[in-house]
Amino acid sequence: MVRNIEFNDIQGLIVRGYSELPASCFLLLNITDVAKARQWLGVISEEITDGISKPTQRAVQVAFTYTGIKKLGMDEASLRSFAREFKEGMTADHRKRVLGDLGESDTIKWQWGGPANEEVHIMLMLYYSLDKNLEDDCAIQVSKLDGVRLIQRLDSNLSIFQKRKEHFGFQDGISQPLIKGFSKQGDPRFMVEPGEFILGYQNEYHKLPDSPWVSGDGIPYNLLPLLKDGSNNYDFGKNGTYMVFRQISQDVLKFWKFMEDATCEGGSDEEKRVRLASKMMGRWPSGAPLVKCPERDNPALGQDNSFEFYHADRDGFKCPIGSHVRRSNPRNSKGPTPEESDLINKRHKILRRGRPYGTYIESFDPAEIVAHPEVAKDRGLHFICFNTSLSRQFEFIQDTWINSSKFQGLYNDPDPISGNPLGRCKSETGTFTIQAEPVRERIKDVPAFTKVIGGSYFFMPGIKAVKYLASIR
Repeated sequence: MVRNIEFNDIQGLIVRGYSELPASCFLLLNITDVAKARQWLGVISEEITDGISKPTQRAVQVAFTYTGIKKLGMDEASLRSFAREFKEGMTADHRKRVLGDLGESDTIKWQWGGPANEEVHIMLMLYYSLDKNLEDDCAIQVSKLDGVRLIQRLDSNLSIFQKRKEHFGFQDGISQPLIKGFSKQGDPRFMVEPGEFILGYQNEYHKLPDSPWVSGDGIPYNLLPLLKDGSNNYDFGKNGTYMVFRQISQDVLKFWKFMEDATCEGGSDEEKRVRLASKMMGRWPSGAPLVKCPERDNPALGQDNSFEFYHADRDGFKCPIGSHVRRSNPRNSKGPTPEESDLINKRHKILRRGRPYGTYIESFDPAEIVAHPEVAKDRGLHFICFNTSLSRQFEFIQDTWINSSKFQGLYNDPDPISGNPLGRCKSETGTFTIQAEPVRERIKDVPAFTKVIGGSYFFMPGIKAVKYLASIR
């Protein structure tokens, strides 16, 4: 058991997803007056919800871009201690191919966070139990902004969704890492070291992850711990983490129209549409894993996450090898042995805290979706995840698993749900292979059903580190 995790200094969203606070909004802020912004930040730092609290009414979190931290006045030597990916930012040109931000997802087309948009410095994250509370308090928070200006407000409300389903109609948020020191129950083989998600603690390499630091001059007493390297520098990163935030738009009509066209044999058949979509996802709409129920949905297994691939479905006859579930979490299927695969997998985990946005259309029928009065409105996912190594965790998953067209022996198959064919296939469509005997089935001309319309890399500091940023002079 991991001891001495400082939950009182860790921002609470890292510890829990606030499912009991379904109404939320994320305020994108730009610093206009540094001195006033620090004063405002000092006030906000007293409102931040920590990892011990279990709020039932309201939670407040705050995160910063690299330019935001720089703007607040951190010295150049200290700024260099941040991860290269964080300093370069999500929109660096060479990162487009890694993340799949090409074509309709090109950063130049983004609504926020892109090179053509106003610079985001801070994200204020607000969570509430009721919509009314959100609207009332959000208005108060905006009125209190001083030295910072609101660029954009991003809203989400879990209460309008059926049992945490995402817009394509599938149960979401089932598979999350079990973290040592966080999770009281779970198979010890699958418990992940906290240093994969929080700086200052041992990671899966049995080392402390690289952490940003600040020089020892002028540090207010007891705000930051000294580094253990014998220097006079302080650990700014302790109890903090890197946060990925991407606004992903989902084309629900395009998704289900493709399923209809790909399965149409003289008429519309919802069962066939749902079956193909489930093959692509790797789970049925209820969340039931195909590995355990390959022929039909079983809602009783909707929350089941206790399955593996190596022994149960090595060849992908139940759950296709290229499905979203197998790519985003290969479990023990990567080899050369199941045990080695489990170890590899634990070194490429992310902690997800995303939320859907937009109106939910509860239908798998393209005709019904077209007729919906709000079909033209944007809807999708505010993808949020935490990791201590952007390159080894989030970017590795995106590049090597999600967008790879040659994942585990495939040829022209990016992730059919969230991949971008333009990355590896170099065309606007890819292929999805359904393994079967005696002959596999190949679904061709699979387009991208999602596009990224905004995003940024953030650093979510420990609460003491937030207070340090407010104290810089």
